[in-house]
Amino acid sequence: SSGINAEYGQEQLLHQLDAFDLECEAMREQLEAARDNSSTTTHELSDVVKQKQLLHSENTRLQDAIVQIQTDISNLHKTLNKKDHQLNQAQRVIEEEREKETTLISYPLLVGGERIPKELNRLVQANNIRILRLEEQNRLLRDTTLQRELEE
Repeated sequence: SSGINAEYGQEQLLHQLDAFDLECEAMREQLEAARDNSSTTTHELSDVVKQKQLLHSENTRLQDAIVQIQTDISNLHKTLNKKDHQLNQAQRVIEEEREKETTLISYPLLVGGERIPKELNRLVQANNIRILRLEEQNRLLRDTTLQRELEE
């Protein structure tokens, strides 16, 4: 009877060992699965970090581009203001030259005599040429200003 009990006890121990072996094998598989999952998560995290770095880099590049565009716009406004000022100056000069021409044309009639009208006639012709040049410069400035405004 004690031999049977010893044999029965030994058989019980073998069953427990088999159960422990199965449990250990299951734990090994779970550990391996956890390692695989951890590795996958680490790769995914690495990809997310790389995407974040790329987005940060792209954001910085876009912000720099915005600053450059704002600088370009500011410079264009300054240039446009300068051109407007030049245009206004040219218009004032043209108006002054027209007033001089009017004065020069009427002056010989008041003074009379031959020599003065001939000299004044040359001055009027010279002023007419200057006025034509100024009007052409004025037209070019207007065209340039209009072209820039259209490009904006």
